[in-house]
Amino acid sequence: EHRKHVHGEGHAILHFWYKKLAKECEGREDDGIVDEYTGLMCTIHCHLLLLYRNVAAEDMNLKAVKTLVSSLVFLSTRHTWNKCGALRENKDTPIPETELFEVLMVTRRALVLWLRQHASQRELDLVMDTSLQVTANTTGLDGSGLENYWAYIRGERSIGRFSIFTDRSGPHGAK
Repeated sequence: EHRKHVHGEGHAILHFWYKKLAKECEGREDDGIVDEYTGLMCTIHCHLLLLYRNVAAEDMNLKAVKTLVSSLVFLSTRHTWNKCGALRENKDTPIPETELFEVLMVTRRALVLWLRQHASQRELDLVMDTSLQVTANTTGLDGSGLENYWAYIRGERSIGRFSIFTDRSGPHGAK
């Protein structure tokens, strides 16, 4: 019951704040403000990771996978790592980077296995497009829909690698 509230209402509150920050960033040319808001967006993604970090592999679902993958990708591209505990410098976010690294290590296998074994093509496309859109800051936390067909990279050592196969306006059909 507690998890339903955290993943429902907690996620919704963080999503609301994220959308406000994203809207504030639109059209801004002042790098200082954009950097500040991007840092706050990183803080929101950190909290989202902490909300979902204890979801067991057998309890993974589309919402948890989309959130974890998008937040991990956003932080890996937007957060300044190893800057004397950069997240601790922000008084609002006393989250050590080691906690985030632990979430990555603990959830990575479950995420890859869920995408490989349980996700339909549509769900794979949705997870990957959402992470791409969130990282590019073109949507809110839930993405704006399907734009690409995604594929797995073949090979025993490439189990967690994915690539865009084609966009939806290509030979497989229109959006």
